[in-house]
Amino acid sequence: MWSRYRRVLQGPAWRFFLPAAAGRLGVAMTGLGLLSLLQATTGSLATAGAVTGAFALSEAVAGPQVARLFDRYGQRRPLLLLILMHAAAVAGLLSAALLGAAHQDGRSTVALCLLAVVAGASLPQVGACSAARWTRLFAASPLLRTAFALESMANDVAFLLGPTVVVAAAVAWTPVAAVVLATGLVVCGGVLLAMVCEERPRCDQHAPATEPEPDLRPDLRPDLRPDLRPDLGPEAVPELVPGPGRRGLLRAPFVSVVVVNLGLGGVFGSLQVAVTASAAGAGRPGVAGALYSVLALGGLIGGFVFGAGAWRGAPPRQLLTAALCLFLAVNLLSAGPSLLWLAGAVLAAGLMVAPVMVLSGSMVHRLVDPTTITQALSWTASASAAGLAGAAATTGYLIDTTDARASFAVTVAAATTVLLAAAAAARTTGSTRWGPLAGT
Repeated sequence: MWSRYRRVLQGPAWRFFLPAAAGRLGVAMTGLGLLSLLQATTGSLATAGAVTGAFALSEAVAGPQVARLFDRYGQRRPLLLLILMHAAAVAGLLSAALLGAAHQDGRSTVALCLLAVVAGASLPQVGACSAARWTRLFAASPLLRTAFALESMANDVAFLLGPTVVVAAAVAWTPVAAVVLATGLVVCGGVLLAMVCEERPRCDQHAPATEPEPDLRPDLRPDLRPDLRPDLGPEAVPELVPGPGRRGLLRAPFVSVVVVNLGLGGVFGSLQVAVTASAAGAGRPGVAGALYSVLALGGLIGGFVFGAGAWRGAPPRQLLTAALCLFLAVNLLSAGPSLLWLAGAVLAAGLMVAPVMVLSGSMVHRLVDPTTITQALSWTASASAAGLAGAAATTGYLIDTTDARASFAVTVAAATTVLLAAAAAARTTGSTRWGPLAGT
């Protein structure tokens, strides 16, 4: 069972995966760290929530646009520029929060929000960069599914450990230390990822490159234009220009995968709130954290098993099957009479979340042009974040107006969205030749 993971991590993969994992942990810590810092310094949960919301919204909106820089110019220079901007914005946010704590007013809140927007927009997309490298390394190999399973598990670990580390650092030291630690992980992970050596003559002559090639369109590269480089000849140019219809992302198969991730984020966001309310309604509020950890544990187990196994069938068909199983598991959430039943249903949902996430990620690189892979992966991540935020807010409203058990309707609706989008993806990609990824 471990052999596929050993094969995936052999060679140059660990050079970018470990720095990206560190940066991913920092990203998972940043939002909660800022929330605890601003609540402590301003004394206002409303201000802290507004600033943290501005940070999260700017990250979700700017992420895909920033990822275009990686596709256009490669990863190194944009990563270093973003890291510098992010560190400066967080430093300004810390200074403004600490210096303005004694005299909070509307203008200081606006200033904090503006700094948070810059910090969120410049947050390095280390997850998308890492996933894009996997697609370069295992572009036509069934090991790509295992690589994306590894990515899924890294996400689960980061968002499971991140809040715990933030709370521990804030309690042991100060909220400032928690934010500094989160930013330090983002900066160190991002710099190490940017500095991964891709020039094989200087590193290992036999090691394959992992960084996706920049967009080599002739209009952006004068040295590749045939009128300026007669030695290339016009026949060289078509190899550098993607085929018609694949460069744009607004195509039905890719949009379906984005909607799958939107619904998947909704499952996460609604479960986090509904499980907490269910535990409180049963008189056991302390169990909420353990129940949500069961969801993450299910994701880890499901991701590991799915990535380690050999599964037959084309990825769109596998995605539809996994989405159907997730839909059935989610419908068990409100049917049980006890917290023990709820824990079992949450575990079943977690087991099926990972295959959906892995398959949607591994499908992206076959549905979009290689020169837009990082932007495409960022769109799926942003869709998941948007689904999480929207479902969490909707679930909270239902809990306030009805009861905790009824709030699971949002989770069912999100899982239904995943199922319908997976069915659309299977239908619109029915004629696609999936090659070796269709089996083993």
